[in-house]
Amino acid sequence: MRYILAAFAAAFLSAAVPAAQSDALVAPGAEIEKEDFFKPRIAPQIAPRGYNLTIVYFMDYACPQCRRYTPDVERVMREDRRIRWIYRDIPSISSKSRDAARVAIAAQWQNRHHAFHRALMMSPGRLTDANIRAAANKVGLNWARLQRDIKLRGKEIDWQIERNIELADAAGMPGTPAFIIGERQSNGALDYDGLKAEIADARRELRKR
Repeated sequence: MRYILAAFAAAFLSAAVPAAQSDALVAPGAEIEKEDFFKPRIAPQIAPRGYNLTIVYFMDYACPQCRRYTPDVERVMREDRRIRWIYRDIPSISSKSRDAARVAIAAQWQNRHHAFHRALMMSPGRLTDANIRAAANKVGLNWARLQRDIKLRGKEIDWQIERNIELADAAGMPGTPAFIIGERQSNGALDYDGLKAEIADARRELRKR
C-alpha cells in the first residue's frame, strides 16, 4: 500500500526531491524536514551518474521480509541504472541488528558496502556474529581495518543510525522494509513487479512537475 509522507505532504506537493549529498551532525530530536530524508551524510548510497530518481531504503539485516525480497531489489538495481539508492539501517529486530548495521556502514570505506549488504541479506539462518563475519570475509573486507574504522568513527556511525530511526519515526513507518520512492512512501515488502510499478508511478509524477 502506498502513502505520501503524511508529515511532509504539503512540502512534497510544492518541491522536487533535492539531491543534497550531506548534512551536518545535529542533536537527536532536532526538527526533521522533507529534504532530510534525501541527505545521505554517511548513510551508504549508490548514486549512478545521471540518476533521475532516488529510493530511500529502510531495512534491518535481521528482517525476514527484507531478506526474502533482496533478490527482487537486486534485480531492479541491475536493470535500472538511473536510480540513486540510499540505505538507511533501522536496527531493531535482533540484538545483533545494530552490530550488522555498524559493520555495513563502515564497509563503505573499503568500497564494499553493497557487496556486504547483499551477502549478509542473502545468507541463511538468523543474524549472528558468525554470519556477519562470514559475509565480510566473503566479499573481501579487511576485518582489522573495519574494526579500526568502527572505533574511530563510532560516534558518527551511531549518530547516523539514530538519525535513520528518527526519520522512520517521523514518517510513521511501522517497521521494515519500507521505501521512499521519489515522493512516494511504501511500507512493507515489495517484490520485483511491485517495486517496478512504484518506480514507474514515481517517475510519472515527477515528469508532471
